[in-house]
Amino acid sequence: MARLAERITAARRRAFVGRAGELDEFRLLLRPGATEAILFVHGPGGTGKSTLLRQFGWLAEDAGREVVWLDGRDPVARVEAEHAAVLVDNAELVDTWLREELLPHLGDDVVVAIAGREPPSVAFRTDPGWRSLIRTIRLTNLDRDTGRELLRLRGVSDDKHEQALEFTHGHPLALALLADVCAQSDLPNITATPEVLNTLLRSLIGTVPSPLHLTALEACSQVLVTTEPLLAALLDVPDARVIFDWLRDLSIMDYAPRGLVLHDFVRETLATELRWRQPDAYSLLHQRARTYYQQQFPAQQAVLLDFAFLHRDSPVLGPYLKHVNAAADDFAVTRTSDVEWNSLREVIAVHEGEESASEADRWYREQPHSVSVIRNRDGAAVGLIVAPVADGTLLVRHWMALDTYQAVSPVQMFITLHLVRRYLTTPGLGQVNVVCADPDFWTEAFRYTDFHRLPGEDFTLDGKRFGVFGHDWHAVPPMQWMALLADREQATEVPDAPRVLSEAEFAEAVRTALRDFTRPDRLRGAPIGRDDITRAARVMEASPRDRRTFRVLHHTYLQPAETQAAAAELLDLPMTTYRRHLTAGVARITEILWQELAGSRAHPPAADEAKSRHTKQ
Repeated sequence: MARLAERITAARRRAFVGRAGELDEFRLLLRPGATEAILFVHGPGGTGKSTLLRQFGWLAEDAGREVVWLDGRDPVARVEAEHAAVLVDNAELVDTWLREELLPHLGDDVVVAIAGREPPSVAFRTDPGWRSLIRTIRLTNLDRDTGRELLRLRGVSDDKHEQALEFTHGHPLALALLADVCAQSDLPNITATPEVLNTLLRSLIGTVPSPLHLTALEACSQVLVTTEPLLAALLDVPDARVIFDWLRDLSIMDYAPRGLVLHDFVRETLATELRWRQPDAYSLLHQRARTYYQQQFPAQQAVLLDFAFLHRDSPVLGPYLKHVNAAADDFAVTRTSDVEWNSLREVIAVHEGEESASEADRWYREQPHSVSVIRNRDGAAVGLIVAPVADGTLLVRHWMALDTYQAVSPVQMFITLHLVRRYLTTPGLGQVNVVCADPDFWTEAFRYTDFHRLPGEDFTLDGKRFGVFGHDWHAVPPMQWMALLADREQATEVPDAPRVLSEAEFAEAVRTALRDFTRPDRLRGAPIGRDDITRAARVMEASPRDRRTFRVLHHTYLQPAETQAAAAELLDLPMTTYRRHLTAGVARITEILWQELAGSRAHPPAADEAKSRHTKQ
């Protein structure tokens, strides 16, 4: 009968998944005549280094070698065995001892596998002798298929695999911990519980030198990319060089073109843990980051991506920001050629229909600079924007990833960032209208970013319904807009949830708001306020068909004459005509506000009317 230790070993071997490449590298060391003798595996805590070392040990035993286990927390002085496999864990604790004491005294026939959080030290990497003997591997997270296999072996039901992988990004220890949680309780959803997070944090971070170093790690978890000046702002210190250098040397840090990036799982773990443990510190770091980004923009336009990243946990905007990461700007914007345009036109026809493609073709012929092509690193076209200027308005008429159209995707995220940069850096830019093929899906995201659904501007082409969202950059200019978004990111509730009223109640609220427009004290707490009236009036003023009734409202309520008779005289209208226009104006502003605030939608206009409105010069 097998001893208990043998049964445990067998179970561990059966439960091991993945790491085929790393195992093959160690097998090469075991072959006679191998030129390299040392395999150095490094990676963040919890990525499975110790588990992998055990697999190396069993491979060495199968090959007839004696296995010698060493731990940097309690190393032995010498290794006497010949034809051995020496496995060293926690190597970062004994770097000098390894290099100067242990390794030089090992026999020629000994192979060594070393595991630690940090890569080989500079002394290892720069010495030609050591460099010729060491093979270095950075241990990363498990891929999705291997992660599913691990969860399945640990008894996690298939319906929870995607949730677990989304939360952990394939981090082995996190997957194992979540599997333990599932085994102990029937969780309805995989969640980042404090117990799991505490265990992970202890493994991932270990012991940091000081509270300031821990705060620096927590600060990095709140932002997308960490630079030295940003770190100084987050820590509120004049000079962050020493702390930044410490961060740079951590194995849980990756390098991006603009600075340091925390490993995805580590960042999410730290951010989640800080949010529930110290919500005030969490809010303070966000406030400092927002202030820093606003000060840097527009001189450094890349910080717009970092600014967007702060909103990733917003209950409104978060679902639209799945692809805000360090690679979100990894595309380029170029012009197109007539030959390429023909194929791009066909893509538009596939997604939006032939009538939309013909409209896009007219814009390309008449305003070729209005067409922008999104390209990946290889130069292949992956996205498209057609944004002409029509009647003084920048109209983002067609925008899409070539494969996934307007669905949330990396290309869609880049298009959004590119357009926002354009809005914020174009001098004198006024009205911007964006056409969406699924307006209901995008309504909350646009509303959060102060783009309002334009009433009566829905249209249908080729049986496809489109909605239009607009923002007036004269009314809310770029810096004010960024401040507005900063306030919304800090708010604990989603902004301006519309109040539900009956149509009759809503119409009466609009009439009250008009009557009391010059008495704002009377409108405090009212369902329709001055800002609502002003915004809807601006829509009327911008519309040629509404301009006449707007002028009547303007001189009656917004900047009223002494009497209605005086207003009629000022407008040079007979009283009967004035009253007719006033009634129509009140009805029109009520319609605009009802569609925006109450959620009611007018029937889309006929396709030919829509085409004439959106394709005219």
